[in-house]
Amino acid sequence: MSIVLTDQQQAAVDMVQHSRMSILVGGPGTGKTTTVNQIVAQAKKQRKTVFMAAPTGKAAKRMTEATGEPASTIHSLLGWEADGENYYRFAFNSDNPLPCDLLILDEVSMIDRKNPAAAGGRPGSAAVRGTGGCITGFTGIREYPACGT
Repeated sequence: MSIVLTDQQQAAVDMVQHSRMSILVGGPGTGKTTTVNQIVAQAKKQRKTVFMAAPTGKAAKRMTEATGEPASTIHSLLGWEADGENYYRFAFNSDNPLPCDLLILDEVSMIDRKNPAAAGGRPGSAAVRGTGGCITGFTGIREYPACGT
């Protein structure tokens, strides 16, 4: 069965192919999941390595169910680990970027903007340097059209 995308969905799929960062937004039922599925399918056809993550285990599980591809929590993907008795760090960071061609983060609206470490980073860090990215799950942002990038 062939999926027919709207013009906005196709533009989003195309944008991810040519941009280092894309943001996919829209309310419930606007086609974000269908668009992400097509983004993943296109990347797989091009033999790109795709990593997917979300802030919570439940959201990561929904990503896996929706795409058929593995997804994890952001912390798990970045390798949250103990580094001493009371200090933790991420195995993947600006000095050791994730080994993927495309990183898809879902439910980004759950991430604490005031504490980027909660999302696996710090201001100025780039755990995905050189990697393309697609971020989904922003809600209530009026500046962006649904399913646009």
